[in-house]
Amino acid sequence: MERVLAERSEREGRYVEMAQVIEDLMRFYVEHGDPYEMLEDG
Repeated sequence: MERVLAERSEREGRYVEMAQVIEDLMRFYVEHGDPYEMLEDG
């Protein structure tokens, strides 16, 4: 998680909080479904 925060913060040029990453992951899950299921289907 720390690596994701560091990489995203660097990419966006600002500090990204863990809550933002979790919110984005949950939004992805709601909009697209479980990523693990997507891997099994592909």
